Amino acid sequence: MMLGRTVRPSINAVAKQAVGASNPQAQAQRNMATLREIEQRLKSVRNIEKITKVSH
Repeated sequence: MMLGRTVRPSINAVAKQAVGASNPQAQAQRNMATLREIEQRLKSVRNIEKITKVSH
């Protein structure tokens, strides 16, 4: 039986959830921010600090 393209992604999502539920360490790694994401967040915070300093 051949499944349609719209069905396959949902099956993959269910399979990934099942694997993640059985392996919490793998799930934590997937949810961990990359260095680039952390640097971007820090840059955003610094810019917000600058904006709030100027407005006071």
